[in-house]
Amino acid sequence: THALQAMHRSCSSAFTYTMDGEKSSPALVKPPLLLATRMFCASVQRYRMGKNAATGRENDKSHRNGKDKEDDNIFRGICGDPSDITALELGDEFMEHIAAHGEGKNSQNQQQNGEKSPLDNCSDATTATPYYSLARAHAAVSETLQISQQEQRDDANVCSLSNFHRLVAMAARNSFGVATQSPFQSYHAALLRNAGGRGTTKHMEATKQLAMLLGSPDGTLNRTMDEHVRAKCAISTVAIFSLAARINHSCEPCAEVRGQTFMDCNIDVVALQDIMAGQEITISYIDIGRNAGKRATNKIKRRRELRSRYLFLCDCPRCCC
Repeated sequence: THALQAMHRSCSSAFTYTMDGEKSSPALVKPPLLLATRMFCASVQRYRMGKNAATGRENDKSHRNGKDKEDDNIFRGICGDPSDITALELGDEFMEHIAAHGEGKNSQNQQQNGEKSPLDNCSDATTATPYYSLARAHAAVSETLQISQQEQRDDANVCSLSNFHRLVAMAARNSFGVATQSPFQSYHAALLRNAGGRGTTKHMEATKQLAMLLGSPDGTLNRTMDEHVRAKCAISTVAIFSLAARINHSCEPCAEVRGQTFMDCNIDVVALQDIMAGQEITISYIDIGRNAGKRATNKIKRRRELRSRYLFLCDCPRCCC
């Protein structure tokens, strides 16, 4: 919890610097970053527990690497690379100035130290290439977890900025959106049932009190109040389901992912057609249903969204025909 709070504070004070050295709006904390922070904290905890368990016996590099592989099994085969941070545009944006002689002048030193400074106005720069870093968030989390410089330089690479970038990329590319329903509808249904039905004196009085609690000056209940309660109470986040994350995409999927009616940390992969033995199970990573509009029928729009969100060019039969 303290690590998440520290990461929130670091991101709320993070600014993007433009070509002229001007500050833009603060960076927003995205759900994949929150999930990756939890994953990073768990990895650091397992790493430290492994080191403590190794006290009193041989604690060489092969043992540590073996422990890392054991801890990493749950995410093995799930895509995610530190370099994906820039393609996904996550974190603080930096501009790398490419000089005429081919050398880059940038704020890489400040990035490594978890600091941020305005860009250098290089007179000999010919191009400026943006790149992203989560050094600020990593530094805040590392300080909260009291990660030493030795731990960050350890061969295991668990506590490093590179591993933090990898986990964030993994969360961004493989997570499923998870949202709970607004409690307003179920509460109002129970209120109606317990009051003896719609239109009764007890129901009208209870409804007026509820509406006034939600900000209605005249005690009238309206539909916008449901959205108000949803924004305040309903949880919207992301989660990685390690088996479902290994399912490949197709714009003509043979299965789909469905959430449970109640929040119980499970999802279902449901067949949309008969699936033969040995046939690959595929799902769609984007919405291609009836309400998807042109995205469902336009190959260019589908490929563009998949490329920007998941970093691959779709070559499924529907896109290649």
